[in-house]
Amino acid sequence: MRPFQARISSLERGLVEISATNHPDLEQQDGHVHAGALATSADSAGGYAALSLLPSGSRVLTVEVKLNFLRPSVGKHDLWKRQGPGDWRYDRGVRA
Repeated sequence: MRPFQARISSLERGLVEISATNHPDLEQQDGHVHAGALATSADSAGGYAALSLLPSGSRVLTVEVKLNFLRPSVGKHDLWKRQGPGDWRYDRGVRA
């Protein structure tokens, strides 16, 4: 997350929020935050949120990412993911 100048702004069991301020390196041609930066931040937040629910020494791995953007992102953006339903020993989703 270093290239995005992002940071964990909130950390709770099952909930992680990653914040970053838009800057030219994150923008696409129209000045909006690039979808790749948003997807990377969302993926990282989801992984950390899932990891916060697992026993020490556990590892997580993203197997699929599905994103729907409802409007362009400009300025400060906050991303978070939290625990989805079910048992984390099996494939489960997290929501952003």
